[in-house]
Amino acid sequence: MSARTSRRRLLGRMGLLAGVLGGVEAAAPQGSRAGAAALPARCVAALPGVIHGADWRVVWPGVRPGTRPPVGSPSLPSGRLVDAHGRDLGVFDASVMTTSGAGTHLHRLEFPDGTITAVGPATFDDATFAVIGGTGRFAGAAGSYHLVQRPAASRGTATFTLDITTPEA
Repeated sequence: MSARTSRRRLLGRMGLLAGVLGGVEAAAPQGSRAGAAALPARCVAALPGVIHGADWRVVWPGVRPGTRPPVGSPSLPSGRLVDAHGRDLGVFDASVMTTSGAGTHLHRLEFPDGTITAVGPATFDDATFAVIGGTGRFAGAAGSYHLVQRPAASRGTATFTLDITTPEA
């Protein structure tokens, strides 16, 4: 467009283009849209709202039990995943990905029928983690969870408040 094109004319052309693109999007078949909308509505199932952690503890990779970890050593949570009645659902562990700051935790929630993977801050404070994928039943998982951790030498706890969806088989 030339420098002489008026603002009104430019906005009018942008509005026309947006209208055309909106019409093309609305006319596209449901399963052909890209991104998260590509999943047909029938295949999205919500997971339970809360999962608990039992025997929540802190481990220091490479540090022998009973010895003091060096200052700045990455500390990682691990434990069992249980339901509200204490029945085993799976196991949890974390890895640390180094960054220029405090690092990032990579979480793995392993269940008998698949695994959920998430990332978030390397902290034991309450935090929200982004689900980046899964395997088995959880392949295609998306969403997040808020984690409240209370690690201890024994019998520590955690609570995962989930906002996760996953495609059904």
